[in-house]
Amino acid sequence: MKPKEFTSISIIIPAWNESKTIKKVINEAERVAQSLTNKFEIIVLDDCSSDNTLDILRKIAVPELKVLRHKRNQGIERSLRDLYRAAQYEVIFFNGADGDINMSVLKDFMKSMKKNDADIVVGNRVFKNYTVKRRVVSTLYNSLVWLMTGVRVYDAGTVKLVKAAHYKSKMTKSKSVFAEAERLVRSVVAGAKLIKVDIYQNQNKINDKVSIVQLWGCFLDLAALSLELSYRRLLAGVNKFSD
Repeated sequence: MKPKEFTSISIIIPAWNESKTIKKVINEAERVAQSLTNKFEIIVLDDCSSDNTLDILRKIAVPELKVLRHKRNQGIERSLRDLYRAAQYEVIFFNGADGDINMSVLKDFMKSMKKNDADIVVGNRVFKNYTVKRRVVSTLYNSLVWLMTGVRVYDAGTVKLVKAAHYKSKMTKSKSVFAEAERLVRSVVAGAKLIKVDIYQNQNKINDKVSIVQLWGCFLDLAALSLELSYRRLLAGVNKFSD
């Protein structure tokens, strides 16, 4: 038996109406995980899909597959929170159910994590299939996070590999999709080492789904985190000065 890089891996996959791709994604996840470790789990959370995603999941014959389900649609933020809580193993790999990013990138992430002694590896999409409008919004969003927190999260919403010890304990306060960026920021502030690995998308689809309400919610959560971190730094400075 060949040596494995890590003792155990949890692969977490949020899914909503992914009946066309979910079986292929699960099978690919199994093949990649088997090449890396003898102990792994694949956890899929169906966010109350309106198609037959759940039926397909229940028929997939992969012993390591665990299927969770929301009784009502609760969105990506709650789905990821529940998936991270359910993950039991040493490192956690998050990828989507649409097959947009190959599961094989996990191998590159593992190598980079070990080589750089990193705690978090974030995928950085070299080319995003966005319209100009969405591209501008994405650039401004990532720049604002860096400016207001001092932490570069790169491409917070895409695939990532994290050491469970540095990530699962980071409880978020955000109610918006900013929650995943908040997890990264809080982890880095607490001492975790974050690096990026460039990745490429498979599909030539345009994703322009962004609303003013979503943007406003993200900004409010980002502002709250920025104020919290500034206050903590101020207190640390005062305590250091008084000592």
